Amino acid sequence: MRIQEEQLRFLPKDVFRVVDNTVLRDHTTRLGSRQTIAGVEHALLGMKVGGYRRVRISPHLAYRDKGVPGFIPADAVLVVEVWLRAIVGEGKVTLP
Repeated sequence: MRIQEEQLRFLPKDVFRVVDNTVLRDHTTRLGSRQTIAGVEHALLGMKVGGYRRVRISPHLAYRDKGVPGFIPADAVLVVEVWLRAIVGEGKVTLP
């Protein structure tokens, strides 16, 4: 996911990297386990390794009317860019 510079101060240094002057956050998630917001899980469905999607996530698939205090306002519509780098599961890893 592409991260804005002002957001970097909230993240541990080992979860982001810089590629071509773009700051990216690496994140591994297990679909269906609620480790990420529902809108991101929906975006990942049907993607292939190496794929890219830019999605608008409505509040009901993100943080609803609560937001994340000091970080994401209540009822925010999020724009998220997702690059699927690998699929891990059932004892195998799929890479591009």
